[in-house]
Amino acid sequence: MFKQFNLSCRTGLVMLIGVVYTLGVFLGAFIGSKFADTYGRKPVLLINNFLFAVSCIALTITPSIYIIFGILFFTGIACAGGTMITFLMVNESLAANKRSFYGTLINSSFSVAVLVYFVSFQFINNWKVIAYISAAANILSIVLIMIYVIESPRYLYVGHKYLKLFTCLHKLSIINRKSNDYLRYLKSDAI
Repeated sequence: MFKQFNLSCRTGLVMLIGVVYTLGVFLGAFIGSKFADTYGRKPVLLINNFLFAVSCIALTITPSIYIIFGILFFTGIACAGGTMITFLMVNESLAANKRSFYGTLINSSFSVAVLVYFVSFQFINNWKVIAYISAAANILSIVLIMIYVIESPRYLYVGHKYLKLFTCLHKLSIINRKSNDYLRYLKSDAI
């Protein structure tokens, strides 16, 4: 990217890349929470993953550094929204004794991603290849979310979608190995 857009001597533009992305992260936290409360956790999580995958591919075909700034802004929005919504879903879906472990995994995902990118750049000299790998990972995430992730019971409860709520809680009781004691699980702090 530095050679393609002649960024090696333009430190102001290089710093602006991080600033624009961070502004997207800041805005994404607000937008993601509002949309997740309005439309549901799962659909907004899917949209964030899709937006991230499209952004990764768009980065590789853009002809201008200034368009890259816009793409990175949307990438930041998608990252913040996806991370925040995932954390919400974990806290709203898992049994109390599992929340802290999985919440910590989600919150440490950014650090892990930075390490993965650092190691990737040590072995792969083409940044476009890494962008394509990131897009493919998000497309895989979209498929897995569509298959395995269920809507947050808290969202269903607040939205008065009780039939879907009971179906969701039944699935969660099986996942959390509480299926033999389903009624007690319904009365627990799962919602």
